[in-house]
Amino acid sequence: MKKIIALLLALIMVFALVACGNPSNPSGSNDPSNPTESDKPQETPKPHTMAVAFGSMNTADIMMKDYLENTLGKAYNTKFVFSEQLNDTEAVIAFLETAYASGAEGVVVFPTDGLEQIIAKANELGMYIVTNSAKLQDSVKDMPYYVGNVASGAALTATSYRNIVEKIVSDGEKHNVIIVSGGAGMGSSQHLLCTQAVLEVLQDTYNLTYSAPIEEMARSTSQLEVDTGSDTKILIYPGFSQSDSYVPGMSNALQTGEYDTVICCYNIYAQFSVAIDEVEKAYNKNIRVVSLAAVDEGTKNAFNTLDTFGNPSIDAVVVKPLCGMGAEMFAVLYNAIEGNLDQIRETPGQACMYTFPMWYAYGVEEFNSLTNLDNSPETYAFKPEDVANLLVSNNPSLDYETFYNTFYNCTAQSLLSK
Repeated sequence: MKKIIALLLALIMVFALVACGNPSNPSGSNDPSNPTESDKPQETPKPHTMAVAFGSMNTADIMMKDYLENTLGKAYNTKFVFSEQLNDTEAVIAFLETAYASGAEGVVVFPTDGLEQIIAKANELGMYIVTNSAKLQDSVKDMPYYVGNVASGAALTATSYRNIVEKIVSDGEKHNVIIVSGGAGMGSSQHLLCTQAVLEVLQDTYNLTYSAPIEEMARSTSQLEVDTGSDTKILIYPGFSQSDSYVPGMSNALQTGEYDTVICCYNIYAQFSVAIDEVEKAYNKNIRVVSLAAVDEGTKNAFNTLDTFGNPSIDAVVVKPLCGMGAEMFAVLYNAIEGNLDQIRETPGQACMYTFPMWYAYGVEEFNSLTNLDNSPETYAFKPEDVANLLVSNNPSLDYETFYNTFYNCTAQSLLSK
């Protein structure tokens, strides 16, 4: 009797299994020549170690560390060696040596001073190196361990400025504008192109007739009141905050009461916030602010801190996408370490540019949505499964054009539309 009961139970289990089928194989077939995903062995990626040299250590950098270590690192069996804030070339080189001694096979370097020396040192150690510079270091681009640069690039950043400024000034109202041009006349191609983009948008929006070429005006190294051929006022305000007169000079310009829009071509808006607030109260007017910024608590607070008129301290931002850029740096370096670098290079044997566009947001809602792409594991712009398609070990047909365009076309708006 026991044998009969056991036989009946076994038959019941068999019928139950046939009825349920394999969840990933609805037909219930178990053809070994066509294994389902659940049948395939899950291979653990080879262990690797990467290093990251930071030039700062703010909230944004901490978010980047968390993403690399706890999302991509865990998914791809990769350990990280992180630096503290590195302030000069010697400190970066010392970190490279420490990281190499800790087993690092490659390094991402954010500081941009002394890159030729830093790249040469990485090459000497046999560590692949990815940098965050806006241009290639041509003198060392043939060094075998110099992978290339991952950056937004001046032209793409200028496009982001163009897009956001068009939204700011196309409200049917006339606006007088201060353009904080930074180093546009001191060799910064990004600041120059962004300043030119803003001047072009204002010209098109208000049908202005400038008395001088746009590039010439953008390169001004002293305050310049632009001759617009109309009553629209534009002031170009160059320089950096190291000068004791810099913030007071901006305050003086604002206190004329003539300007209601400030567009900063680099991350300086916080240092003008007190002066802007004072002028808003004195003239009972709202001053709108656009700036390069970081996806951090400071920017979040600026969007959520309301002035006397119920408006945020900042109205629109252009930001560096942290985990998106981190994903690209990781993928480039991972492919290099695994011996697949030339497959995703524009020219085999030569370092090349890999581009990730800046993101922009207008208003607090857009900014909050944008930050989710950078600091929420559920909505990261690049989850581990997205990165998998950008690794030759997982996607043998991957080539430079596919790799490059995947990141080049990755705007915040395209991601948010999903």
